Parts: sequence; structure tokens; C-alpha cells
Amino acid sequence: MKARLLWILTLTFLIVQSALLVAPLQSTHAATSSEYGYDDSHVPAKYKQAYHDYVDYDAQLEPLQEYEQIALTIFKENKKVKASDHRPSYVEITGIALPNYKKFVKGVQKIYTPNKDLARMHRIYVKGANYQLQGMLLFQKYLSKKKLDPSISKKANTQLAIANKLLTQFHKEMNAYQAKFSY
Repeated sequence: MKARLLWILTLTFLIVQSALLVAPLQSTHAATSSEYGYDDSHVPAKYKQAYHDYVDYDAQLEPLQEYEQIALTIFKENKKVKASDHRPSYVEITGIALPNYKKFVKGVQKIYTPNKDLARMHRIYVKGANYQLQGMLLFQKYLSKKKLDPSISKKANTQLAIANKLLTQFHKEMNAYQAKFSY
């Protein structure tokens, strides 16, 4: 038990330190296909600007996805808990999942969206990410109690369900947007 807690604290420290050392750079210009290794020769001329806008948007999202992945992995691993032994889950969610997801949400909120279609979809993404964060915070609250309260878990699951709906909508719309560039 102590070894696991020590491992969690060490991992959290390393993640926080690496996040401070490697901060994502904000884009100050429109991306070009050669900058990111994308080949736009297959994109119809009328969609070239939309394609470059997408490449710029995607480049801003990419460094944040590591935070999201870490948070969601830890959260999913600790979603099913036993009433008798929920403290380790609380420690992992509080120490690893939530700090990483908060960094992810903060970064996503700062992303520049180069056109109105991406801006509209991005608003859905931000809203979904915020609902997911609220659900995770409620789940943390659920785990923080000595006696687990199912009503808090139900509220957390409601927030997570709304988040899932919004994030699914975002991904469907983004896939449709990307389909313009497919060949």
C-alpha cells in the first residue's frame, strides 16, 4: 500500500515537472502543410484554406492530448470502486487524473480557432470537456466520503453522460469536416 502511494506521488511529481518544462507554444501564424508534414495536394482548391485551418487547430490540440489521455486512463481504472476500499482510487483521481484533466481543459479553452466552423465545433468540445471535468470532480467528492453516497455518484454519472453526448457530437462533426479533405 505504501509502495503504491509512493509510486503515485512520484509519478504525479514527474508529470507536474515535465508539464512545467515543456509548455506548449501558442501558434502565431497560419500553419502550412509543410510545417506539420501534411500533404495538401489531394485537397480540392476550394477547401485548401479550411484544410490549413484544421491543421493549425490540430497542431494546437496535439500537445494537450497527453494530459487528457493520462487523466482518462487513471479515471477509467478507478471508476469501479469497492465501498470498503475506495481510498486508493481517491488518491489516484485527486493526485493524477484531476490535475492532468484540469491542464487539458485550461489548454483547450485557450485554443485559437481560425474559422467559424471550427469555432462552433470547438465550443461544443470545450463544453463537453467542462462537463467531463465537473463529473470527475463530483466523482472525487463521492470518493472523499468515508461512507459512499450513491446520490453523488448519480450526479457525477449525469455530468459524464452529458459530456459523452457533447464529445460524441464534436467528433461526428469534426469527422464530417475532415471528410472534405479525404481522397
